[in-house]
Amino acid sequence: MKLLLKKNYFHLFFLTLLFFHYLFSLIFVGQVIIDPHDTLELHSVYDHIISKIYKGNVDSVNYFLSGKLNWYYLENIFYPINILHYFLNDKFFYFTNDILIKLFAYFSFYLLAKSFCIPRFTCALGGLLYSIIIFTKIPFGFALPFLPYILYLLLNKDSLNKKHYFALFLIGLHTSIMRDGLALIFLLPLSFLLRNKRKNLNIYIQVLSIILIIPMLSSTHLIIGSILSDPIHRTVLVIRTDIVTSFLDAFNFFLIGFRSTDPLLFFNVPLNILYTLLFALSLFSNEKKIKLLFFFIISILIIQSIVGSNLINIFFIGIFDIFKGFNFRRIDRVLPLAFTLLFIFFIFKLNNKNLKRLLYFVSIISILSIQLKTPLSQIVKYILQKNMYVDKFDEAKNKILENNYTSGFKIIF
Repeated sequence: MKLLLKKNYFHLFFLTLLFFHYLFSLIFVGQVIIDPHDTLELHSVYDHIISKIYKGNVDSVNYFLSGKLNWYYLENIFYPINILHYFLNDKFFYFTNDILIKLFAYFSFYLLAKSFCIPRFTCALGGLLYSIIIFTKIPFGFALPFLPYILYLLLNKDSLNKKHYFALFLIGLHTSIMRDGLALIFLLPLSFLLRNKRKNLNIYIQVLSIILIIPMLSSTHLIIGSILSDPIHRTVLVIRTDIVTSFLDAFNFFLIGFRSTDPLLFFNVPLNILYTLLFALSLFSNEKKIKLLFFFIISILIIQSIVGSNLINIFFIGIFDIFKGFNFRRIDRVLPLAFTLLFIFFIFKLNNKNLKRLLYFVSIISILSIQLKTPLSQIVKYILQKNMYVDKFDEAKNKILENNYTSGFKIIF
């Protein structure tokens, strides 16, 4: 590790881990394997149509539902990154966007962590962990990758210069208020908890006004369309439960992460062990920042429970009916940042070397496991299809989908 830091190769080391799923797929199958959920089946399809619109074929939007889906519901159609559609095909555009999001998330968190005078190795590991965790939230635009950078400005600057304004302007134009607006708002209390000294309130006004107002420019079509057009499908799609169920779901999914409908849930186990282990250890910490972050995460989960329950429906009447389709549970998109900060602060303050090694080990295993979830499962599936009778393969697959893992693996073996 000392040699790694001395030669300043640690960024190369962590970036290799950051793109481990690329390397793994390329080595074993010669191409990158992508998770189709909300990636190939949704975002890439939308990007394909947006590229056609940018090149002059406006009627291509009629491919969606035989023309029933209007162009102004293409949420990211005015994001400046779409200019790349002129030069890149769908495949290269996807990978360019994917690589940029990962790099922005990694270096954004690294910059934030470094401002706390934390060792570079821990900063880089935090950046790697944050970049991987946000992909479990399916990042859309640049808000999630740049959340650490925005928090960095709130904590370390008393005023903004032209460079900061320009950066925030570009981030804002690539931000989805519908998805990440609540996460941006909750950066304000998070910054109050972490600041070391009293700060000029102007910095909060400057940063949040830019990052919350500028996205309106690239989302004008959504706002006008939602007001003047028919209600969107989300008004009936978002399902709210009773307060008790909502509370249990919020804490269960964050700490345990198990959903019975996911046959590959064991790939998430290392990350959720890290969550639970760090949460349990934080209870016994006397460090102020660790305790504040712990209670911040608990508060977000409680608020998520309330806004995700049917209690909130009493507010959706009259002019507020438009908010029926707003998924308030996305308040949890600020949690990856809070948790990763908790991780680096705990590692930094920890004196027990064995426990520190354990947390390092679990974090690296978590990072690799999340990245292997899609390529490894698809490679195993391909091998089994080639080496099993069709009826036995289908039977084993159905058993695993039903979470009857014992029977499924018995058939395979």
